[in-house]
Amino acid sequence: MDFQCSEIVNKVLPTFRSLLAKTLINKHGYTQIQAASKIGVTQVAISNYLNLKRAKKRHNTLGINYALVESIANETAEKIVTNEIKPDEITIYFCKFCNYFKDNSKSK
Repeated sequence: MDFQCSEIVNKVLPTFRSLLAKTLINKHGYTQIQAASKIGVTQVAISNYLNLKRAKKRHNTLGINYALVESIANETAEKIVTNEIKPDEITIYFCKFCNYFKDNSKSK
């Protein structure tokens, strides 16, 4: 098991999903149910992301560039809206982001 991936999933994925949900809802007019369906989580999870009950205080403790996570979330939202990415492909897309992060953190 790759513990770096576990750490990233535990720390970064909630923030990524939170930003993705906020972008889909606030910028693209999705409902919480629509966003949940696209992201692959429950409507309750989306509500928690929006109310900062999930991913709370993670922004300062990520240990990575928050702007990078935000950029990837915005890019993913655009791909969802334009149907370039399907809900079951979001995980694969996030894995690519995770690998990018691991590769760049090694060089620092």
